[in-house]
Amino acid sequence: MQPVQQDKKTHALEHFAKGCTWGEAAAACGVNRTTLWRWAESDPDFRKAIDDLNANADTEVEAITFDLACDPDPAHNTLRMFWLNARKGYKSRSEVNNINPAGGTTVIILPAKIHDSGTTTD
Repeated sequence: MQPVQQDKKTHALEHFAKGCTWGEAAAACGVNRTTLWRWAESDPDFRKAIDDLNANADTEVEAITFDLACDPDPAHNTLRMFWLNARKGYKSRSEVNNINPAGGTTVIILPAKIHDSGTTTD
């Protein structure tokens, strides 16, 4: 392997470690995204390193997202809706209307407000 290519792979891995996408990592090391894909296809160790770094970044984001979703601050309502949709398969308004050709009103029920004491209200 050429030293320049190895340097660019190392640089790309540094960006994957920060949670960058394939395109962002490629741009940061001055190559096209398809070049990174080609390197990953031909170098199983490089591909495994990328997959491991992406998994680590996902785990960190999941932990932060969970903490924020559990925070009773109403500013996190959208995050809670996305979380519940991803975890429970809740449907958005447009998806419900597409399923029901008759349309109609869709009511979205948010989780009960959680007080600092740990009790909930409806």
